[in-house]
This record gives sequence, structure tokens and C-alpha cells, in this order.
Amino acid sequence: MFSAADFETEKDFIENFCMEILGGAAAKDISADIRGQMEGLADSASKYRVFLDFLAQLRGYYIIREKKPIFQSVILAGVYDIKNLKNKFVEEYRMNSPWNVAADFDIDLRLREHGIAGMLADYEEDHHTGMNIQEIAGLIYDYTSGYPFLVSRICKLMDEKVYRDENEFDRNKVWTKEGFLTAVRMLLTEENTLFDSLDNKLIDYPDLKQMLLELLLQGNVIEYVPGNLGIRMAGTGI
Repeated sequence: MFSAADFETEKDFIENFCMEILGGAAAKDISADIRGQMEGLADSASKYRVFLDFLAQLRGYYIIREKKPIFQSVILAGVYDIKNLKNKFVEEYRMNSPWNVAADFDIDLRLREHGIAGMLADYEEDHHTGMNIQEIAGLIYDYTSGYPFLVSRICKLMDEKVYRDENEFDRNKVWTKEGFLTAVRMLLTEENTLFDSLDNKLIDYPDLKQMLLELLLQGNVIEYVPGNLGIRMAGTGI
């Protein structure tokens, strides 16, 4: 639904109109080329205050969700890539991002070793690789600390990429320590969304980049200073 602010300038109207069309019933009849151009226009609207104010409202509703019922999910129609929304925030929102919710999030999302073993057991039941489930689960956990993206990515590489270039592919050979280490090397040399996000953080926060350089590559001891931006960003888990 449009508001008066959506018609303040021709640019505002075009961007919001594109978002409305892409989210409508007629969207399926739009050609891929036109859709791509319209999605780009919709993404560009993210830098405007009206969009950021909308995200701030969602944050506020989430905080009072126990007192006032509110919708459980929101679909951002016409947004081609969610990363575009974050990249185009105006400077004043860099540190006070409207994505953040002013409430503690204490849920531990790490996958435990027994949980990884359970998923591998299901995989083994389907594919009969003969893997040592406990050994592979232990290796995955030791290398990833149970970080969900890394766990999933390593398993995906082992299932789809490792030793696939050999003339006679043998799945049983993949799910071994050697196959696992091959997947780790693939992971460290590829481009993926997690590594891209970390790279962007280092670009956005030079203090953090310098601190990590001194700590990891030069072996310097970093003194804890609460007001240091690099330490603050590292403490938030970026």
C-alpha cells in the first residue's frame, strides 16, 4: 500500500511502483529481463528513510511481541538479494542497524558433535558409504566448532565435489579423513557468502582489520580497551 511519501519525487514513485508490481499477481507475466531491471530499482529504495523506518517498526513490534500480537513474518517483495539492503544503508544507520533487536539472543545455534553424527547417520542410511560416523562427525566439529554454515558447506562439498573429477568416482573414498581434508581445502579457497560478509566487515571497519592483522599475523598482544571500535566489533561477533 502506498503512502504520500511514496509520491514525493518521481524517483520515489518509480521505485515504490516497481516494488508493488513485483509483489503482485501479475509478476509471473513479467519477462526475466524486465524483472531484473525492476528488481534493481526496488533494491535501490533501501537507502531511503521510509524503508529504514519500516524496519525500525518491525524491530519495535518484535520487542513488544509478548504484549501485542503481530504478524510472524514479512516478505520483502521485489528485493533481488537481501545483501543489497545492508550494503546501501546510509551512514547514520551503520552502527545502529535497524536489523538489530534491542533484546538478548541467548540461543546457542552451534551444532553439537552428536547432532552432526545424527545427520551423518541419516545420510549413511541412504548412501551406504561405510564411513566411520563418529570419526567424521568429530572432524567436522573440531574444524568448525559446530558453526552451521561451515558444517553444511563441508558436507555439501564432500557430497557433490570431492573426487568428482576422477574417472571412477567412489563415494566410499569421499567420506574418510582424506576426503574431509580435501573438502576443507576446497572451502578455504572458494568464494562463498560467509567469507564475502567477513571481507566486507574488514572493509567497513579498518580498526577491526588492523587489530586482527596485529593479533593473528604479527602475534601482538591486544590490550582490551572498551572504547576501541575494532574490539567492539570483534566482541559482537560481527
